[in-house]
Amino acid sequence: MTQRVVLMHAGWAAPESGPFRDEYLRANGVRFLQGAQAAIAAVAEVLDGHTLPVVHLTGDENADRAQVGAAVRRWAEIREEFAEVVEARLREPIEAAVGNAVDALNFLEDTELCQTAHDLVHQAAWLRFGFLGCELRVEDGSVQSDCPVRIAHLRWGFSPEIKAQWACSICNERFDKCPHIPDDEYEVVVDRSDDTCSACLEETCHHQDGERVVVPARRVATDMSAIAIALVARPRDPRARIASLPLRVPTDSEFFAQCENGEGRCTACILPCTGFIEFDAEP
Repeated sequence: MTQRVVLMHAGWAAPESGPFRDEYLRANGVRFLQGAQAAIAAVAEVLDGHTLPVVHLTGDENADRAQVGAAVRRWAEIREEFAEVVEARLREPIEAAVGNAVDALNFLEDTELCQTAHDLVHQAAWLRFGFLGCELRVEDGSVQSDCPVRIAHLRWGFSPEIKAQWACSICNERFDKCPHIPDDEYEVVVDRSDDTCSACLEETCHHQDGERVVVPARRVATDMSAIAIALVARPRDPRARIASLPLRVPTDSEFFAQCENGEGRCTACILPCTGFIEFDAEP
């Protein structure tokens, strides 16, 4: 069964340990947290107080199944009501809310802000299910899910052993051969032609294409290859996590056929939280 993972993101590598790592995690985590809150506020502005269905499980299997079914049907009605604005005003902030909330949780999981980020993951995923749908698909003979609720509650990640060559962030030449002094600042022209800022190496930042900015010389890994990959509780890159995972759905079931036809939907996003599944290093 196939499982997709992220081994690292573009940008500066997170500090390995100590107070610099704590500062890095908190600063970026708060930024993601605020991004999720702003995106959810933008969605709330569009909804203008509209009542949305919430599932409260009782433990009675038949009653709970009926309640989930009623919520799914009500969400379908709401999508019809907002059909004209979903693409124009809801998709972008909802997707931003999901991405930022998950990143906030991954960066802030060992801080007092963990629960705030956790709540935002559920809220953002709930909105994604309701307005965009949490689609299940079939790949390599199994049903795959990228549901943020399913994935974010698996509290482990990946630590790759990387072989790489190092280039200068200023001139892109070999770091040990170029004239730039590490950590000294130099003026560069921002280039975003490959979707990553050439100045700060981030995918999203405030730098504008063609802008002249002053940045420190750093070494940048190029021609990377993973020699080995370890499963760890706290990956050095907080976003080195599972990207999609297989679900145990019988291939001869009606639901599997629905997923093959693009009609399968995950409902984990609208159910009450069952808690984190923590990493266990024991076999």
